[in-house]
Amino acid sequence: MTFKDILAIVILISFAAYSTWKGMQTVASVAIAGFILIIYKSQILILRNLIMNLVKSTKQAKIGSFELQIGDKTIESSRFQNFSTLTQIFLTTMSTEEIGVLAEIAKTDKFEPKEALKIKLRALRDKGLINHNNTSMENANEVWITETGRNLINEILNVTR
Repeated sequence: MTFKDILAIVILISFAAYSTWKGMQTVASVAIAGFILIIYKSQILILRNLIMNLVKSTKQAKIGSFELQIGDKTIESSRFQNFSTLTQIFLTTMSTEEIGVLAEIAKTDKFEPKEALKIKLRALRDKGLINHNNTSMENANEVWITETGRNLINEILNVTR
């Protein structure tokens, strides 16, 4: 626990004790809830991240009579009939976000990925479109595009112009 956490706990316990003594149940309840939130802060952050990841990966949700369905983010190969067969295969298995990330990596020789981007980079690595400088993508601090990835991006850019 940090000094701020300890100070906040002392203040909240003081508020809870004083408000209980004065008969202010609402203030005491809020102070106790704040005390509990500080004590279990790391577990609450883990739970929040878990819920956010579940929400991000949800494709369909139903609450009462309200139903929400999110479509797939992949590109249809029929839109790009001028591409080679290999490029069409890659495009049907890639999302638009992955293509954008691959295009960004292609702009530089060595790309330094941020933690949030490493999930997308794993998918690109698994398709053989990028390589990295460490034994795992989690520990990698540099990625670069492979020859296959460069050919894919070059074909996309040349055909769409």
